[in-house]
Amino acid sequence: MLKTAIIGASGYIGKHLLEMYRKKYPNSIGTYFKNKNFKNKYFDICNSDIKKLKLFETGHKSVIITAAQPLIGFCEKNPKDSYKLNVKAPLKIIKELSKTPIKIIFLSSDYVFQGNKAINSDLDKTNPTTVYGKQKKEVEEKIKKISKDILVLRLGKIFGLKKGDGTLLDQSAKLLIKKKEVSAATDQYFCPTLIHDLTEVINKIQLSNLKGIVNVCSDEIYSRYDLNISLAKALNINNKFVKKINLQDLPNFKKRPLNTSMNCIKLKKSINHKFKPVSESIRIIAKNYKL
Repeated sequence: MLKTAIIGASGYIGKHLLEMYRKKYPNSIGTYFKNKNFKNKYFDICNSDIKKLKLFETGHKSVIITAAQPLIGFCEKNPKDSYKLNVKAPLKIIKELSKTPIKIIFLSSDYVFQGNKAINSDLDKTNPTTVYGKQKKEVEEKIKKISKDILVLRLGKIFGLKKGDGTLLDQSAKLLIKKKEVSAATDQYFCPTLIHDLTEVINKIQLSNLKGIVNVCSDEIYSRYDLNISLAKALNINNKFVKKINLQDLPNFKKRPLNTSMNCIKLKKSINHKFKPVSESIRIIAKNYKL
């Protein structure tokens, strides 16, 4: 494991990454902006100077940039503000860090894909349909010109197992257990990936020779509808509470990609990791809500 700093440690992914690194390196740096945490350091990615964190001087070997504005709707309505957060700020940090021996990892998204084919590989052409996806693509392209040693990890849909964490399956379980209707798209496909798998995989990636752009997700492909039907069954709830919809019938969802499933060819060639089956995760979440 490399001593690693997390830029954006108050977010869901950043928080879990920092917890992992601090088990071995208690003084690993994590930053926050809005969500105050006295164990972390305040850092405004748009205005703060990365040099003030003194990462190289404190023995950090790697930095993971998780800070972003990931809300698709916000990015659509506020393209200029989200551009500062999702493009200008991370590129500024990356350019500065590239002058040091520190290993840089930037977290991108499956939303860089158009979503009109079954499975997207690491080398497939990107043609995003949302502002958020276009912003991630721009960073990916500009990173290539800064350094070939920087890692870009494209992530699928990340979820957790903790009751009340507000992630993908938890949101549905909270409604279904109360026999409230869940709207689920039959035409939206993605690769649900457990947060604990993601943190372990990132650790393995850091210790590998991987470079460039890498897809990172589980092998399993689900529609949002099928995922919720499986969850309802595990909860012993009638599947009539899972309402079939088409994703782009929802207001402001017409630009959303329908299929962001990914094939992780580069990842599989470089590291060994067995992702937890989604069915097993569903059973755990259902058990949490039936207790």
